[in-house]
Amino acid sequence: MERWRINFPATPAAIEALRDALETADDEAAMQRLLEKYPALLAPTVVGTHDTWIRPQVQLGNHYMADFMIAGQTSLGVQWTLVELESPVSRLTNPGNKRATVTLRHAVDQIEDWRRWLSTNLHYARAARDADGLGLPGITAEVPGLIIMARETYDDAVSEIRELHARRSYIHVRTYDWLMRINESPDPLSRRPRPAPSARVTPATMFPLGSVGVGAPQRNEAVPRVNSAGGNQTLPLYALL
Repeated sequence: MERWRINFPATPAAIEALRDALETADDEAAMQRLLEKYPALLAPTVVGTHDTWIRPQVQLGNHYMADFMIAGQTSLGVQWTLVELESPVSRLTNPGNKRATVTLRHAVDQIEDWRRWLSTNLHYARAARDADGLGLPGITAEVPGLIIMARETYDDAVSEIRELHARRSYIHVRTYDWLMRINESPDPLSRRPRPAPSARVTPATMFPLGSVGVGAPQRNEAVPRVNSAGGNQTLPLYALL
């Protein structure tokens, strides 16, 4: 795991490279290359960790490859997040019916496929690499997912889509503008997506599932919740957004 440890925040040069890529990139591959070169850009997607590791292109059997897997070491153990990237020029919803696009549905299916693979290969996934395993200690088949795709536009009806996937399967859908924002802002609570002027603001859109004051999914015990007892617990940053 040591080779994937992130010991520093993203540098100004990395943030500028992300900004430039968002103006020029037209496919997922360009963003994959950028984030492999500057993995610290993904580190702010989780908070409350002692250490963070970011592994690119993790092969899961013969058929699947996770774009990134993020691990955070906490007092409760290693907590993982599956990351699926899509193109920055894609859309989250269709302009006409405001339903999830084929691209977004494909991204959700990818994470579900990875989880199913983990459920049947958990021992192999957790085993150390020097023991012919994948070296993913503590991972579970209920590992949360994070999809990063598209840009923020006022005609993309995203709030209902985000809430739906967060509630059904604990898969959080975010844009590349959000990724830029969390790297530019030092305050996690200031990193929430900005609702479009016509968007209906509800507790779920202001504090999506898993955030402070809103019930987190119980099916995933690997992602502890913040409670009144305090303590050094992990809460995915994207659950605060």
